[in-house]
Amino acid sequence: LEGQDIVMIMKKRHEKPSQSQYGYYRGAILIACYQSEMFSSADNKDQIHDDYFSPKFLSYKKMVDFGGQQKEVVRYRSLADLSKEEMSEFIQKVLAECNELGIEILPPELFYNKYYK
Repeated sequence: LEGQDIVMIMKKRHEKPSQSQYGYYRGAILIACYQSEMFSSADNKDQIHDDYFSPKFLSYKKMVDFGGQQKEVVRYRSLADLSKEEMSEFIQKVLAECNELGIEILPPELFYNKYYK
């Protein structure tokens, strides 16, 4: 690299969500929602994520070009694309939504103690 211009970019390392975060979301939150009356029409817990929480908290709009015309499309971020911090924020938003809907969710400590000890 001698004699060349160099650009160095420093950014925070992307930490993947932990298995505990995924387990709490899928095993505690989505199961409690699935068992609630609010989501009684859902076929399974994944449908609750796909049809309710993902569009509400993980969607974004993007302008795309189709044959010279700009169209707005809605995209959804995958849980796998989230960082550990983003997953925590997502879980907090989902918990707040569940609270508003009257769905009781065990706190993480109680969930882990109940099922894993």
